[in-house]
Amino acid sequence: RLILAARSIDQLEKIVAPRCFQLGAKEVKCLRFDASKQSDCRNLIDQTFEWYQGVDILLLNHTASVYRPFFDEDSPTNLQ
Repeated sequence: RLILAARSIDQLEKIVAPRCFQLGAKEVKCLRFDASKQSDCRNLIDQTFEWYQGVDILLLNHTASVYRPFFDEDSPTNLQ
């Protein structure tokens, strides 16, 4: 069972999710998600626990920005 999350949900629903089913996924849910928004991060966590009651494996493929260094001191963070 998978949750696929991205800003471009249409590509997930039309291309990625069907391929996941072809490869053996039993269930695939797609969620619009922007990792730069703390509210989207919270929603992803909440939806995951609502749908599946937990997480076994989490894979992230996200960059903070292509325009500045990832560990820029002036970059906002949600780590508290």
